Amino acid sequence: MEEIIVFGNGNISKILSTYLKKKFNIIAYASKKKFIKSKKFNNRPIYSLEELKKKFSPKKYKIITAIGYLEMNNIRKKIFESLKSEGYNFVNYIDNSAQVPNDVMIRENNILLDNVSINPGSKIGNGNIIWSNSVISHNVRLNNFNWVSSGTVISGDTSIGNCNFFGSNSIISNNSSIANSIFVGAGALVTGKIRNESTIINSTSKKIEIKSLDFLKYLKNEQ
Repeated sequence: MEEIIVFGNGNISKILSTYLKKKFNIIAYASKKKFIKSKKFNNRPIYSLEELKKKFSPKKYKIITAIGYLEMNNIRKKIFESLKSEGYNFVNYIDNSAQVPNDVMIRENNILLDNVSINPGSKIGNGNIIWSNSVISHNVRLNNFNWVSSGTVISGDTSIGNCNFFGSNSIISNNSSIANSIFVGAGALVTGKIRNESTIINSTSKKIEIKSLDFLKYLKNEQ
């Protein structure tokens, strides 16, 4: 098994590590120093971002980021860019049950969980997390740092930008154009062109005039 480092020490990291251990030997975790409360996480040593390069050479070790959709996925994006600038490369995790044709192009640092289906002709960028039982249909372009929740369907010939959130069982109709930093709620049906930072919470609502990042902050306060 290939040895990797997982960046992230929250609940999402614990959940995703259960999958990652199927294909990789996780030798350590990493996080920002202010979030590290002990010397170990998930029974492995954990190091700060500042310590990482001293302990693990970018020439030998690869990384995967196991971070949620905080700040509309921008935290995961910033960590990726920071580590990339230090010379690190990243692995993909594609579950054995996922259906991915040979012509699908997938870049770095993606996580595709159980029973994900990617149809022919699609392109997947960097840093996307695609949760269980989601469908990415034919000729979809899914750019970078998107979060696709369980049961989401992104229909054919659709273009998806960066740092979007798709709630469970949401549906994006074919030939749609989804820009950047858009929050789509669970069960919502979305069609056509959607502009940056839009918020759509269910299939019967019109677009809410509140930026997606502000809406996430509101949700956090309500929890």
